[in-house]
Amino acid sequence: MEVHGLSIPPNDDGKKTVAEVAATNAEHGVTSVHSCVNPELTQTFCVHDAPTPESIRKVACRHGPPVGCITAQRSTGSRGATDA
Repeated sequence: MEVHGLSIPPNDDGKKTVAEVAATNAEHGVTSVHSCVNPELTQTFCVHDAPTPESIRKVACRHGPPVGCITAQRSTGSRGATDA
């Protein structure tokens, strides 16, 4: 699959690409949480845990896909967590 220049084939090359992306993300404290792509393969929608918006832009610049918009969200705790 290729979306905005990030190609991840379903083979050993794809595994290598994913490992490189994860290593780059780790250098900047970015963790990918979830990603979706539209049916036309023209836009991705991603959730990342990151220290700053700039850290997301840095890793995106190294991987190729452009960042159009970053919206900060605050965690309200783990899903399903209960107060003891």
